[in-house]
Amino acid sequence: MVRLNEFNQIEQEPNLDYDLLDDMYFYMINDDDFYRKNYYPTMNKCKQTGDNEAVMPLIDSCINEYCTKYKIPKQIADQITTQDKTLLMQRIIDSEKENEK
Repeated sequence: MVRLNEFNQIEQEPNLDYDLLDDMYFYMINDDDFYRKNYYPTMNKCKQTGDNEAVMPLIDSCINEYCTKYKIPKQIADQITTQDKTLLMQRIIDSEKENEK
């Protein structure tokens, strides 16, 4: 049997009611400061060199800034996997290729 005061002490897992990766993608392209200081220079470098390795550090930077700005709990940020980052990177690359056309 659980006492009422013990019930209140149970730590619940934080939960978001939206897709975090979608929101991060839109943050990258719509936040003026992040776009100007991080996104555009990285994408420009990738286009010039043909090397997409710089996109992953861009995503890591986005995760840090986004979570700080919108006060996303660390437990949620830690749940972002390498596979999630890879999917986000592919979405960015596909979007940039589409914009070139």
